[in-house]
Amino acid sequence: MSARKIGLVLGLAAFMAAPAIAARAAAQTETSTVPEQRAALLERLRDAREVAADNARDWTQEPITSTDFSIQEEHINHLIQRLKEGKTVSAQQVDRALKSPDTPY
Repeated sequence: MSARKIGLVLGLAAFMAAPAIAARAAAQTETSTVPEQRAALLERLRDAREVAADNARDWTQEPITSTDFSIQEEHINHLIQRLKEGKTVSAQQVDRALKSPDTPY
């Protein structure tokens, strides 16, 4: 087989494999739909929501910081709702929701 034909076969094989590779990459960035893992993630998000709500109430003398924690609480609520609806959320969304807002203090 000539080098040109080998290159064509390899290119065609890569083209045919691309959707499967993309699907596997997407699956790695989404939370699992396994019920036990989903339940654990929901519990973790609920705990973080409680902390964010407490922090929003505790920072009443600093309205910007209080608002940042309120926004975090809303973001967490959104993810909880998506998970309850059976939708997937990315690991990046979860990480962003669980990251405590930066405070200047």
